[in-house]
Amino acid sequence: MIGRGAYGRPWLLGQIAAHLMHGIRAEEPALAEQKRILLEHYALMLEHHGTEPGIRIARKHVAWYSKGLPSSAEFRVAVNHATSADAVHALIDAFFDPLIEQGVTAMRDAFREAGEGRIAA
Repeated sequence: MIGRGAYGRPWLLGQIAAHLMHGIRAEEPALAEQKRILLEHYALMLEHHGTEPGIRIARKHVAWYSKGLPSSAEFRVAVNHATSADAVHALIDAFFDPLIEQGVTAMRDAFREAGEGRIAA
């Protein structure tokens, strides 16, 4: 279950370790940091697999990073249709940058809090 939870959230293991070792609940990284991690992950996939296979393999990973964010479904569709590495990179910028500018935080936090009864419906 931890493996599935870490899809698109590679920082999750560090959060779990912090909770187990120190009893603290580490916050999700800021959306700008999440984007930076995604772009690094994307570049490493292209480097490791080559451009064409890397783009195909990266699609699901890019989708996981956007899960729970506003308009992420449309973003995932666009990424799944992109055929060049530069196009995917541009889509990532076009999706994340406005959210970062608006101060949007990861919606996963909001969903988690809703599950704990902290957000009114």
